[in-house]
Amino acid sequence: MAKKNSTSKIYRLLFTLTYMLTIIVGSMINLKNSSKFKFVNLDKAIHFLVYFVFCLLVFDTIKQYNFKEELKIAILFTISFGIILEFFQYLFTINRQFELLDIFANILGIISMGVIINLSMKNKK
Repeated sequence: MAKKNSTSKIYRLLFTLTYMLTIIVGSMINLKNSSKFKFVNLDKAIHFLVYFVFCLLVFDTIKQYNFKEELKIAILFTISFGIILEFFQYLFTINRQFELLDIFANILGIISMGVIINLSMKNKK
């Protein structure tokens, strides 16, 4: 049973790291000509959703390693990650830009998931 639990931890960690890498690539590539349809602020909804899911994945991964304050760590990590990535867009790309509204959408998604996780944990007690 210990081997199966250990394998599960590794798979969860790898999945979360793959999701992180996908966020990094998606944040740094040129998306100017990627869509024929333009929706006003659709990218903000995408930011919300991506970081909503990311917070859950980070929380679940951290929880597997028995850290204390898993939710706080997950929230702080994902917020920091999103802010750093926005600065990287500004510093290292010519076709992407730093946007405070993207950070706001990220944080809103993270906090929303944090509230859901917190309510879920309270209901289990």
